[in-house]
Amino acid sequence: MGLGSTLEGFGVNEPVYEAVLQQAWSNAMPVDEYIDNVADRHLGYADPAFRQYWHMHADKVSVTHSKTSSSSIICAHPNLEGFWHWTTLFNRGYDPKDLEEALTILETVNGSSDYFKFDLANARRQVIDNKALAVRDKFTQAYYKGDREAMVAASEEFLGLCDDLAAVLKTRPEFSLCDWIKDARSWGKNPPEADYYEMNARTLISVWGDSFHLSDYANRDWDGLVETYYKVRWRMFFDAVLAAFDAGETFVNPKSTGYVGTSAQGSAEGVEGRALQFDRDIWDFECHWAHIR
Repeated sequence: MGLGSTLEGFGVNEPVYEAVLQQAWSNAMPVDEYIDNVADRHLGYADPAFRQYWHMHADKVSVTHSKTSSSSIICAHPNLEGFWHWTTLFNRGYDPKDLEEALTILETVNGSSDYFKFDLANARRQVIDNKALAVRDKFTQAYYKGDREAMVAASEEFLGLCDDLAAVLKTRPEFSLCDWIKDARSWGKNPPEADYYEMNARTLISVWGDSFHLSDYANRDWDGLVETYYKVRWRMFFDAVLAAFDAGETFVNPKSTGYVGTSAQGSAEGVEGRALQFDRDIWDFECHWAHIR
């Protein structure tokens, strides 16, 4: 009757899954024809520019297999360099400039379909995400150079990207934290049960549980989540690093050493008090946001 798959995450790269599953049938389209078909269905009619966007997406962006937590730095635990934990690796597999070029073409299309509006928001979202890593690195470089003014400028630029991302996410219901929580609460038969389901829904997309091992594993680019969770964490981080800088202290993030109060609690060589306090503060904030404390 058909083929399907049950994944941990849905709503991403739908045409890829559709194309792969279609190959099982004798009437499967050639790839180029299929890409044109996706473009035409999403827009509602054939448009050369929109077809070009989808071919660029297929040929230059969707060019490697998905990797664990190929996330945005915005959604990651704040860190001066590299990544803090395996759940938020910054794997791309494509040149971000190719997606920016594809988005430039996409923005010339005058579409009004719901699918087109999602495609546009989704591409804009990812372009902003891709830009954020370079801005984080700009902050870190300024820190190592001892340039406080440049540190402040980079931190403000990064938080501005968070705002830009939130503005894009607001345009689509697929990126709504409010809807996620509303759906979770609807399962409760009374207020305590509704609170319980909301706690679980919040926990899943943030700390996952009561230890750091899967923290941010289910991170999301969602309106509401960016403003109340990810941006707040980064503001806490920038403030902590600037405070350490002003106090003449070295700030080194402990990477994957575990939060205070967990079984994986630990310390890292070279990590001084202010950095460890930040780790405590951010874990406390995350748990309160998830309502597990």
